[in-house]
Formats: sequence, C-alpha cells, structure tokens
Amino acid sequence: MENPFGWARALILPSLTLSIAFIGLYSRVLRTDLLTAMQEDSLRTARAKGVGPWRLWFCHALRLSSLSALSLFGLDFAQLLGGGALLTEVVFALPGVGHLTYQGLSTLDLPLIMATVLYAAFFVVIANA
Repeated sequence: MENPFGWARALILPSLTLSIAFIGLYSRVLRTDLLTAMQEDSLRTARAKGVGPWRLWFCHALRLSSLSALSLFGLDFAQLLGGGALLTEVVFALPGVGHLTYQGLSTLDLPLIMATVLYAAFFVVIANA
C-alpha cells in the first residue's frame, strides 16, 4: 500500500532549503520589533496587571510587532512565486514556474522568458500594493 502522505514528505527538503535563506532576516527583524514593543506603555500596563511572561510575549508583544514581518513576508512570497525558487525547483525536480523559467533559459525561448518575468513582476507589484 502506498503512503498517502508521500507528497508531503517529499516537500520537506525543498521547503527547508527555501526557508534557510530567510530565517536569519526574519529572526533579526522580529527580535528588533519585539524589543521595541516591550517598551510600549500597553505592555508595561499588562505586566503590572499580572499577565504572565509567555502570554505577554506571544499574545501582546507578538501582535504589536508582527506588522513589519508580515510586510516583509509579502515581498519574499512574491519573490518565491515569481521564480525565486528556480534553483530549488530544478534541483529537486519540482514542476513550477522556476522550472519552467529554467527550461526557457536553457532553450532560449524568449516569449517564455518574457512571460515568466512578467509573472514575477506581477506578484512583486501585488505584494508592494
């Protein structure tokens, strides 16, 4: 009997490969925002009311500091959708826009290359909006 979740297991290494590049950036941005959020008056008030440290960090401070990480995620997601995962898709033989771009580049198919660049530009514009 075939494993019904074999496709999910096959996505572990590619997703880990794509996420390693962004882990440092997100942790640095989130740390800076969390330290800034901890100085807010509302968090000092919550701490004075007796809110526990875990709830203070995860419910209150993380909500205040998630806006910059969310906007950064929009740009990175647009980059990944627009062909930023080209190398990962080629190495792991995953079908996608990155693999299609690679095929267009290897055969010098200019209309296909222009279409994938336009696709990438569309997602960058949407993410910036």
